[in-house]
Amino acid sequence: AGIFTWTASVIGVIDRAAELIVGIAPNAIVMTNDEGEIVLVNSQTESMFGYSREELVGQPIEVLVPERFREQHIEYRARFFRNPKARPMGLGWLP
Repeated sequence: AGIFTWTASVIGVIDRAAELIVGIAPNAIVMTNDEGEIVLVNSQTESMFGYSREELVGQPIEVLVPERFREQHIEYRARFFRNPKARPMGLGWLP
C-alpha cells in the first residue's frame, strides 16, 4: 500500500478540483471515458459548439466531429486507447 488511502471522499475532492480547473480554463475542454462517451465539458465548449452541457454529457465524442470524419474517428479513438500517449489532436493516427 502507498502513503495515501484513496477513499471515496478523497477521490471526490480530486474530481471536484479537476472540474473547477477545467471550468476556469480559457479554452474548450472535453473529457471522455475510454468508450468515447463525453463525461465533462466546460462553458467554453458549450460556447464553441452551441450545445449545453446537459446535451453533450453522455453522448459519443463523435457528435463534435464533422460528419465526414466520424466513422474514421471511432477507429482513431479505439487505437489511441489501445496504446495511449500524448499527441496533438487533429493529426489523425500517428503510429
